[in-house]
Amino acid sequence: EGPDDEDGNASDDEDGDGNKKLCRVELHTPEIRDEFVEVKDGDITLDDFKSDDVFIFDSGETVFVWVGSGADPQEKRNGLPMAHNYLRTSGQPWRSISVLKEGSRSKEFAAALAA
Repeated sequence: EGPDDEDGNASDDEDGDGNKKLCRVELHTPEIRDEFVEVKDGDITLDDFKSDDVFIFDSGETVFVWVGSGADPQEKRNGLPMAHNYLRTSGQPWRSISVLKEGSRSKEFAAALAA
């Protein structure tokens, strides 16, 4: 709401409050904006990720772009830009983004799911 949002001193919850969110990347026609749709919050498990989609997983600290092996090629290309859009709208644009392909291993991702 004010200029304080830009300098990192806006509120107490901007360091990540631990609330997990899972969003699916959705691509549309040129008339309809591409977007991310929140599909779940709170307790998120690996079973929530589907091979035919690209997901943005917000652990509360880090944002992961999870790319399903059967996802549409355009969704795969747009996952990272959509994650940047997500962070911009979250009020926490400085948080890190990690990209993870289905089947690859990441200790940080596993720890975020387990937390």
